Amino acid sequence: MTIRTTCLKDIDKLPKTAYKVLVTHHYPFYIKNLKSKINEYLPILAPNKQLFTDYKEELKRTKDPKLAWNLVQYETRFRMQILRDSKAISELKRIRDIGKQLNGKRVVYLICHERTDDYCHRRILQELMLDYKV
Repeated sequence: MTIRTTCLKDIDKLPKTAYKVLVTHHYPFYIKNLKSKINEYLPILAPNKQLFTDYKEELKRTKDPKLAWNLVQYETRFRMQILRDSKAISELKRIRDIGKQLNGKRVVYLICHERTDDYCHRRILQELMLDYKV
């Protein structure tokens, strides 16, 4: 099973055979034909509005993604958000199972706005699916 992460800007560069899962809070209507480019849209796997706002405000204030990430305790808060939500856990398991069924023939991509996954919830979702076997 292969699960990768990428940003919306790179969606057209992904293999046509990839299984693409958009994990943003708001659907990006500004992207032409997005519906035909993704397999699923799962806002339940995006950070809640409060966490997202806290992070963006700290990032604006500090201009340092790592510092903002740490100050708002992003990773801890997001993990708790997901692990306390039975529907989110079910969706993670379902996407992980899709990846298993594809047997390496297709890659599952988690997609959102952030350019890299250094300070992005996609990486945490990926870890939850691969490392912790949610």
